[in-house]
Amino acid sequence: MFDDPLFTRHGHAMRPTPLARRLIEPVRESLRGLEVTLTKVDRFDPASTTKRFIIGMRDALEPAVLAQFMRGIASSAPRIDISVVRTERRELERELSAGTVDVALDVLLPLPEEIRPPLVLQVRLQLLRAQHLSALLAGLNR
Repeated sequence: MFDDPLFTRHGHAMRPTPLARRLIEPVRESLRGLEVTLTKVDRFDPASTTKRFIIGMRDALEPAVLAQFMRGIASSAPRIDISVVRTERRELERELSAGTVDVALDVLLPLPEEIRPPLVLQVRLQLLRAQHLSALLAGLNR
């Protein structure tokens, strides 16, 4: 990139070249700026956040998911406003890519590269009925 070494070997030690010495302060400033940016990012607090989310969902999933999902949102994030729009499966990817929906609820399918966000935190969400959760926990305790 610089067409110049940044470090040279002197015996058993590596020493910065004049170019590396000139780059030290600008790199430090850039790293400080990045640190400030990352530490000032507001944390998401569901209990106090006021925000509207638009969820795209197929008709077939509404009876199985929506009522319990909305009860959970109402109890843990009372100031969150949820709008659900019925979206066909073939439209979910386009709607996510276009930003017309914030979240798409559907069965797990592979995602194309253009709608995969950079991986910062990976969370796996599993919705279970209460009796299925009881059976799962009973199986784990054996």
